[in-house]
Amino acid sequence: MTIMVSWFRNLSIVIAIMVAAGIMALVERGQLREHGHIVPRTNVKALPQLQEEHLLVLAEKLLEIHPTRAESNLLMAKAMIEAGKPDKALRYLEMALEAERHDQRLLFLYAQVLIDTGAEIEKVQAVVDEMRRYFPRTREKVETYFARAAGGRLRFDATY
Repeated sequence: MTIMVSWFRNLSIVIAIMVAAGIMALVERGQLREHGHIVPRTNVKALPQLQEEHLLVLAEKLLEIHPTRAESNLLMAKAMIEAGKPDKALRYLEMALEAERHDQRLLFLYAQVLIDTGAEIEKVQAVVDEMRRYFPRTREKVETYFARAAGGRLRFDATY
């Protein structure tokens, strides 16, 4: 009898641990989905990605199949950035934004590439303001990041 009670007690502890781990995993997944684009990718082994010519080949094939979809244009933009051609990446990012204007990843990358290519600060400001308006929960992080990235040339007010 005591063995049975002990066994049920251990089982209830294991179940409680599993439930807690499941809840923590769901919270982590939500945080990664919301803020994953802001986290720098520093460990190549932890985040394996296609690189260089393999990425370009995949992006070209995907664009052949789905030329107007946001994901295919985003992939081609990433391939162009990786190939050191940010000016060409802008065109693909703009096409991706035509298909999916409310995608935070696209807006964020577009603003980054605009800064990297030396675009007019007003154009960058408009994209960052749009991001701040659409995604108020990450507004402060976006403002901090782009204020640094633009060398202090961007100004933010509290209207959003």
